[in-house]
Amino acid sequence: MVPSIAILMKIAQGLKQHVTVLFEDENEPDEVALMRRSEREVVNIPASKLKVADLGSSIIDANLEVTLLTIEKSGVSGKDPLIHEGEEIKFCLEGRIAYFINDHEYHLESGDCIHFKSNRPHYWKNIHPETTRVLSVVFNPPVSESVG
Repeated sequence: MVPSIAILMKIAQGLKQHVTVLFEDENEPDEVALMRRSEREVVNIPASKLKVADLGSSIIDANLEVTLLTIEKSGVSGKDPLIHEGEEIKFCLEGRIAYFINDHEYHLESGDCIHFKSNRPHYWKNIHPETTRVLSVVFNPPVSESVG
């Protein structure tokens, strides 16, 4: 069985790491990261019908995870809501997606954006009959501050 993005995030939380650690290559981070289109790493998460393209989360001590989410028809983040420290901004580039945050449902269409605290239960579902693409920016507080 292949884990959903929700399961991968719980694993990262248990390791007291950002979820991007699970997908990093072994190159040393730098203070500037230029990500050419042809160099983008894409991680496929079949359980969520999701492809995650890293848009540049590889600088030293990065607190932002910037990714392009490509979600196939009927893709969903997982059975359990996500809960973690930080904030998120999601910008719908193409298609339609529903975000469920604190038992409220928010529908985003192309050009719509949502910003929320990540410590509120949340999950997403592609509600478009085709692929949806979302620009995702997640702020993660430094691991040393969030570990208690």
